[in-house]
Amino acid sequence: MYKLHGIADWGSQVVHMALAEMGVPFSFSTVDWQAGGLKTADFLALNPFGRVPVLETPNGPIFETAAILLYLSEKHGKLAPAAGAADRGAFLTWLTLVTNSVHPDAMTLLHPERSGGEAMSEPVADAAHARLQDHLAQLEKVAASGVWWLSPDHPSILSLHLLMLMRWIKAFP
Repeated sequence: MYKLHGIADWGSQVVHMALAEMGVPFSFSTVDWQAGGLKTADFLALNPFGRVPVLETPNGPIFETAAILLYLSEKHGKLAPAAGAADRGAFLTWLTLVTNSVHPDAMTLLHPERSGGEAMSEPVADAAHARLQDHLAQLEKVAASGVWWLSPDHPSILSLHLLMLMRWIKAFP
C-alpha cells in the first residue's frame, strides 16, 4: 500500500485525487509544516528538498508531483494515455506545460511577494496572470479538440492537476 505524505490543499491534493480516482488503496500522512515537519530528518530522508507531496512506494519514495502522477498512471494503467498510444506525446507536452508553467504561475499569482518583494507584488502578479490567461486559452483549444484527457467526463492526471490549480486560483484572493 502507498503512503502519501502531504498537506491538505497543497500540491499533494492532486496525487490524493489521482489515487482515489484510480481506486488504489493508500494512507495519508499529514505533514505539520507549521511545526517544522518539512525539515525533520525523517521527512528529508524521503525528499531532500523538504517539499510535499512524497509518495512512499514498495520501491522507495517518489517526490515531485509530475513524477508521482506519471508513476501512478503507468503502474496502474489509468488516467493517462499508455506508452505507445498515438496521443501520448501530445498528452506529455501539455502535462509538462501545466507542471512547469501553469503551476508555477499559479503560485506566483497567489504569492507575488515571493518573486520580488511586496513592492513588486502587483506587476509580478499581473505578469503571472497574463501568462496564465495565455496558457489556459491554449489548453481550452486543446480541450475543444475532443481529447479524452481534457474531457470533463474522463479524468486524467492532467485534468486533475488543472482542477487543483483552478481551485486555488478561484479560492484565494
